[in-house]
Amino acid sequence: MRIAFVISSLRHGGPVTVLVNLVKALVARGHSCKVYFFDANKEVSFICPTERISYFHSFDFSAYDVIHVNGIRSNFYASLHIPPQSQRRYAVISTVHAYTLDEFTLAYHNVKGHLLNSLYILSLRRHDCIIALSKDMRQYLCRWIKPERLTWAYNGIDIDSIDHTKGACLGDFFQQGDVRMICNSALVKLKRVDLAIRSLCYLPQHYKLWINGEGDMRPKLEALCKDLHVSNRVHFAGRVLNPISYLKEMDVFIQCSMTEGFCLSMAEAAACRLPIVSSDIPGMREKFADEEVCYFHITDSVDETAQSIAAQIQRAYSQKKMGELARQKVEKKFSLPQLGLRYETIFERELDKVSHRK
Repeated sequence: MRIAFVISSLRHGGPVTVLVNLVKALVARGHSCKVYFFDANKEVSFICPTERISYFHSFDFSAYDVIHVNGIRSNFYASLHIPPQSQRRYAVISTVHAYTLDEFTLAYHNVKGHLLNSLYILSLRRHDCIIALSKDMRQYLCRWIKPERLTWAYNGIDIDSIDHTKGACLGDFFQQGDVRMICNSALVKLKRVDLAIRSLCYLPQHYKLWINGEGDMRPKLEALCKDLHVSNRVHFAGRVLNPISYLKEMDVFIQCSMTEGFCLSMAEAAACRLPIVSSDIPGMREKFADEEVCYFHITDSVDETAQSIAAQIQRAYSQKKMGELARQKVEKKFSLPQLGLRYETIFERELDKVSHRK
């Protein structure tokens, strides 16, 4: 197949990392790929050709069998330029990376969140197929999209590349005997990194937290550390280009998000055999079972939640076997071969539908 991918930018981030992995997986299966992008900043390299394009000018869609778009800008770009379905002999497909309404309302509150969700769903109206990142997310999207237009595919990670990644230099933040905990997360409201920080109040002094990521919540999180007198136990590393190298040096991975489409960083931590502590949110148990991840519930009480996280951190640290079991799950369900096979199956099915159009 000849496959064109459209994405806003080639800047480091979850959706771009997923696309890098997807291209690798499909090229390995003999398919021809090209990535088109809008923004000038190009931080990530692909093994296939890439080309910057203008939003208001289309490339030759007819040169491809599949047009795969990612994100609201790319969705509207496709809707703006593709001809009516009856006139095209290629499939137009989009992957949704989030529980859209949940994420928008958490980030922007109720009214604006609902408006943004409606806009996002509108951006998908002309696409042939919509891919969710889990079966649970597919069912969630059925609220707004007809089930026959929906399918699912888990993200995949490059396990071989992770295995060959060297550990990062952490300086002198951690001392011998410390329990090294890490959050790889954007510092925004819905990620609830504050809960990981609060959990330190219920853990011994030698438990310390390393945070990779940037966002508008960073000043508030730094102030929280001071208020709780744990500043000496938290390190804000900012935005890092190779977060996996930091996972290699840690003892426990923590994610406290209120919503996640897939949580790529959690799969990467599992590939590094790290014990994982995670919020019990929709779709997560579909990917990792109780024996593979220590789950906690986010309640209305931040102190109660922080105590629960602390207890699960100590449990995870004492049960290193969980990291091995999570690694086995990644190898079985989230590898590049699995990713490539699943997308190939979806693309071929949609192309078959195209061939039967009148």
